[in-house]
Amino acid sequence: MQDLVVRYGGRRGGTTVIDGVSFDLGAGETLSLVGESGSGKTTIGRAILGLAPVTAGSITFHGETVSNIPRARRRRVARDIQVVF
Repeated sequence: MQDLVVRYGGRRGGTTVIDGVSFDLGAGETLSLVGESGSGKTTIGRAILGLAPVTAGSITFHGETVSNIPRARRRRVARDIQVVF
């Protein structure tokens, strides 16, 4: 994930809920998102799974950019990612 930005809302600029988040994971590594309520943990997870809009930045998985890909391909990628809520 590189410089992820997620915004909700439309015509009047909306609200930026994630701004500039970046991290790398190697094969077999695990990442835990920990923080206060409202800090963006769920939104980051949803963006990784293609369930939240990626306004800027990119999410790459196995060398393929997966942010904002078509729904059919997103399902294939999401099967390889495990999330524990």
